[in-house]
Amino acid sequence: MANPQKENGYVPIANEIYDAMALFRIPGECEQVLKVIIRKTYGFNKKSDNIANSQICEATGLHKANVSRALSRLITNRIVIKTDNSSEEGARLMLNKNYEQWIPFVIKTDNRKKRVKSKKVIKSDNKKEDAAYRDWE
Repeated sequence: MANPQKENGYVPIANEIYDAMALFRIPGECEQVLKVIIRKTYGFNKKSDNIANSQICEATGLHKANVSRALSRLITNRIVIKTDNSSEEGARLMLNKNYEQWIPFVIKTDNRKKRVKSKKVIKSDNKKEDAAYRDWE
């Protein structure tokens, strides 16, 4: 049984940022990566930290390619700021707390909706009802 206690650590985050995150739609893998970045920074009372993709992989269970793609999207959309790439320990990452700069994610949709002909399917366990239905058609 899980028994988390605040005394064992917590992530202090400003209510204003938390509220902004609740209103802002972030795709699944991007959100997982963002949570790790917040945990590795604010969770240790830091504004930024060197976080390697391998650390994010371990924390999320995502593959390295997916972490890299999600992180790139977070940086492109100005949700995460990458300040240094030269460290062996990983890139220096931080949450962009100026949420007014965040760029919404574009949801890809297929506007070419294909019409699918549906077939009438009525099936019962009673063979007499099935036969009666076939006679009725």
